[in-house]
Amino acid sequence: MEISGQDIPRYNLRRSPPPPLVDVIKELLIADRYAPGDRLPSEADLQEVLGASRSAVREAVRSLAALGIVEIRHGSGMYLAQETFARLGESFDFWQRLLTPEGDEFIRHLSQVRRALELGAIGDSVDLLTDEDLDALAACVEQIAAGADHGTIDPAVDRKFHETLYSRTENWLLRDLISVLWDCTEKVTDYEGPIVPPREAAEHHAAIYEALRRRDRDAARIAMEAHFPLERLYREPKQ
Repeated sequence: MEISGQDIPRYNLRRSPPPPLVDVIKELLIADRYAPGDRLPSEADLQEVLGASRSAVREAVRSLAALGIVEIRHGSGMYLAQETFARLGESFDFWQRLLTPEGDEFIRHLSQVRRALELGAIGDSVDLLTDEDLDALAACVEQIAAGADHGTIDPAVDRKFHETLYSRTENWLLRDLISVLWDCTEKVTDYEGPIVPPREAAEHHAAIYEALRRRDRDAARIAMEAHFPLERLYREPKQ
């Protein structure tokens, strides 16, 4: 796809002072309706369309890469990023280490956010999930139960279960937020352990699955509430 550089109503390079070039490029990408993964025009193309210097365009592209909006592949070119929240996960990891160095406290914070998201979304999953999705959830439940018998749960299986729950939603923001929260959770639980004991967590997953299989919206929400117990999510942090 070629960039047109036409009809950018919010920005005018001739105004004084000129708008930040990063913002202008973002508006161009939006106006020309690029999609994640699309190859983007070269820096030379942007320079010609925008009438900006090579150094200014290069600096703007670097800023967009730092924001996680574009991906620069050496020898291939520049692409619109596929993972919309990749940089957000990295930011969470930094702030977790700085502000909540106690891993279990940060996991509670993450779980509080996940509780709010998943309780609000699980009802829609009752209607959206296909029989194939339910079979995938059943396989996860079996693996989680087998792991719990040995006192552990495979984080990858746990993550697959929860991401499958919302895989059919058209709300990309919900899907990506849940994914990035899992990225953060996995980094911490490697050395801090889960809030809910494995056997109890296995029972919760099974209850969520059974409610979805019955297409029972109320039961699914109740099972999800049990999976994020308030008395554990809001307990006093370690001293």
